[in-house]
Amino acid sequence: MKSDAFARLRESAHRDKDRKAVEFHVENIRCCVDIMRVREIVSPGKTVPIPSAPHWVVGAADHREAVVPVTDLRLRLGMEPFESHHAKWIIVDAGGMDMALLVDTVHGVVTISVDIERERHPVMDDTDVTWVRSVYSMPDGLIFELDLDAMFDTRRDHEERPKNGNTT
Repeated sequence: MKSDAFARLRESAHRDKDRKAVEFHVENIRCCVDIMRVREIVSPGKTVPIPSAPHWVVGAADHREAVVPVTDLRLRLGMEPFESHHAKWIIVDAGGMDMALLVDTVHGVVTISVDIERERHPVMDDTDVTWVRSVYSMPDGLIFELDLDAMFDTRRDHEERPKNGNTT
């Protein structure tokens, strides 16, 4: 049986009203993803470029005998790239496929619940901030839960890109 470091936390997330999430930073933005979507957290490895991929997909890695695209979340969120000695890949289920999220630092597991959820501001719907699934008010500040399905809607990305270099 394959070992899964997050299995116990996933099971408890199903039983409780509260949910568990993996917290991390991208620049000075505090983010999290539902632990049910996290496969594992690893140190960054070697990547190779993927031709015609969106600019925020920095390559693909051979991880556990599977090709896993690597997304630099700084680039995906419109920030400048930055190399950190504390960087990690969070391997997540994004639309039924594994994807590695390159993040600055991983802080651990947090508990999120409807009690601390705040209403999304309308500005998040009118801009490219559709990646925010929910916003939570924690004692030490806001934390943004990422909407992985909205961030990595590959159908939309392919529709926006010209096919075979044709622009007409």
